[in-house]
Amino acid sequence: MKGYKSIAKIEYARKVKALKPGKVQYFKLHGKRVKTYVGPDGRTLEILEAPKGLLPDLNKYKLLPQDGILRQVPIEKPKSKPKSEPAEPESPPQPQEPEPQPPEEEKKEELKPQKEEAEEAPKEPVQESAPEIKLTPKPKSKPTHEFTEKQRRQAELVQVPQSGIIPTPFINWDSIPEKCNITAQSEKSGRPINYVDYPIPEAPKGLLPELRDQFRINRLYQDVLPANVWIRGPPGTGKSQVVKKFAEETGLPYWGVIGRQGIRADELLGHWDPKGSGNFEWVEGVITKAVRAGGILHFDEANVIDPAVLMRLDELMDNKRQLYLDETGELIKAHPDLFIIFTTNPETFEGVKNMPDPIKDRLVKKYYLDYPPENVEKKIIESKLRYMGVKPSEFSVAGNGSLTGRYAQDVEDYMKFVQGLREYQTKGSGEQLSYVPSPRETIGFIQDLRSGKDFYTAINTNVMGAYRADPEEYHRVEEALGGVRRR
Repeated sequence: MKGYKSIAKIEYARKVKALKPGKVQYFKLHGKRVKTYVGPDGRTLEILEAPKGLLPDLNKYKLLPQDGILRQVPIEKPKSKPKSEPAEPESPPQPQEPEPQPPEEEKKEELKPQKEEAEEAPKEPVQESAPEIKLTPKPKSKPTHEFTEKQRRQAELVQVPQSGIIPTPFINWDSIPEKCNITAQSEKSGRPINYVDYPIPEAPKGLLPELRDQFRINRLYQDVLPANVWIRGPPGTGKSQVVKKFAEETGLPYWGVIGRQGIRADELLGHWDPKGSGNFEWVEGVITKAVRAGGILHFDEANVIDPAVLMRLDELMDNKRQLYLDETGELIKAHPDLFIIFTTNPETFEGVKNMPDPIKDRLVKKYYLDYPPENVEKKIIESKLRYMGVKPSEFSVAGNGSLTGRYAQDVEDYMKFVQGLREYQTKGSGEQLSYVPSPRETIGFIQDLRSGKDFYTAINTNVMGAYRADPEEYHRVEEALGGVRRR
């Protein structure tokens, strides 16, 4: 480039996305600013200015620009052969397998990216002589999997029984972490997953038999139309529990992804982990492990995850059933027993995002798990309370659905109050409540009663505190409570 002397020139095999052709740009290397010029073709990077002694021996390293940082990646060199061979050995040497060479790995620096400063450059820059390094990017690997096509067909035809453990002859349980075996954990602890199944419009027999049917369809027709499942509904209705209960009943591996604000793709798919002395190790994330091993891949609170992260699953959820890792260049064909389930809160809830349309389109099996009917909710509450050690003398549900026990009247009034709030919420008016209590709050209410709190204090702790920041909303809820039991 005219007016500058190049310290080094690097040629890439193809256009680099992180570079802006024909521009002067600034990057950081070891935390210090480096001035560079990018050729018009976007495949040439010239180092123009750098602090003295900063650049390493470029015969040993290549530089990859990413996120405002020049990352050093060691260049593997073949070992030189000895100049002379020993003459006439007494016995022929035994053949030895070559030592596996570690893959080229990107070195990560925990530095904030420097904001790019772009300057217009002449259309035809003069390139002065400089040491050149040709960087050959790692080629995209062919799809890798442990199955031949014949084995895949065999795996797809394994029968799924109507109840009990589902046979998984093609799952290698040696590769499954203990925490992913829900069935074994429940047997070991003696405390099975607590979930009461009941019919809903989309699943007349209940969600547990429905998920079993969809797993059967997914196993058989995954290369045509995978049966990816989407369960929506308000918080506390048992969406997550039904998936874990399904894993417990079927014996399938359970891989859980909990959605949260700011979760990154490298946390879920994998990342390069520094091991010292310039060495890096590839650490796979939970999604990648599940894709290789098979089982239930459950995305809980999926619509809290950044849409850009979800789009990495695009091809995994269609009939290609494959996951491409940009970080390593590997294309992983999904295990034939991989079963994907999303559970989400309604889109109107605070903190959720609108999932990308391609992802929603691939969730072909859709269910809505609303608040259960009153008689079912009472059974659910009774079941959970027994699990917590609550005695029938304290709370019990009679055959006709009436409540008995020490806390029966308080719980009856509480449930009437909550039911009124839910009915208010479903009217569709412009003054809907920001929050509606779920069965979880009912359990918490009874816990507080058992700890010695009176009815109104337990109501305040579990319900009213959610509305106190909005005086108008708080007044409406207080009126609803007064319609059941006045203070």
